[in-house]
Amino acid sequence: MPRKHKRKTTRNTNLDALDKALKLVEREKRSVKSAALLQGSTDMIKGVEHQRTEIVWFGELSTVVCTVNAGGNYLPPFIIFPRAKMKDVFMNGAPPEAKGVTAKSGWMNSEIFSREFLPSLIKRAKLSKEKPVLIMDNHESHSSLAAIDIARASGVVILTLPPHTSNKMQLLDHSIYAPMKSYFNKECDNWMRTNPGRRVTIYEMASLVGQVFLKAIPPNNILAGFQTSGIFPFNDSIFSEHNFLPSSITDAVG
Repeated sequence: MPRKHKRKTTRNTNLDALDKALKLVEREKRSVKSAALLQGSTDMIKGVEHQRTEIVWFGELSTVVCTVNAGGNYLPPFIIFPRAKMKDVFMNGAPPEAKGVTAKSGWMNSEIFSREFLPSLIKRAKLSKEKPVLIMDNHESHSSLAAIDIARASGVVILTLPPHTSNKMQLLDHSIYAPMKSYFNKECDNWMRTNPGRRVTIYEMASLVGQVFLKAIPPNNILAGFQTSGIFPFNDSIFSEHNFLPSSITDAVG
């Protein structure tokens, strides 16, 4: 980390600015997750969960969406770059068949979800009336009328996870997110060591994701995530009574 200097010189001013930027990156680095599950035949559930990991580089935020199912399979990542127009160079080094789009904010929004992500998910995961249930969280980008119409036209029924349960039922929290963040941070460190004086930008992000994606998403991790969340195999006793104690604070007294 750069050290603060008291002398007021142009170089030291730049170092102070860099120091502030690095602190901003550290403060703003966070993950916003969303989940989905689709049901297959009566004896097999093919679940889908997609992660939206926001990565901030000196004020620029990008989103990576990962999708897995209860059979231990995964779809190529979906990457949102903070730009108005998409460029092929953004996807250099990305995992095979990964899809990239742009949004000025770098976040998932209702338009991208309904126009780009959901149709791609339905097609790639082969959602249909025979495999109809899609379980997601309550993020506003997932609940637009356009998204509901697209799902309905494909025979897909949308369900949402109960509020305030993502820390337990968000299966990627237990199986994919932690190793992915760890691998990604290590690759960023390696990149900066081999590129002294340069900073990681959105032009390197797809390549860095490509280097860590397969490491973080092995089938055994995916299966463990579905099991520990009680989604598949279905286990309605996976959580004990003490898991529900925090809700007693807001229970109405009759």
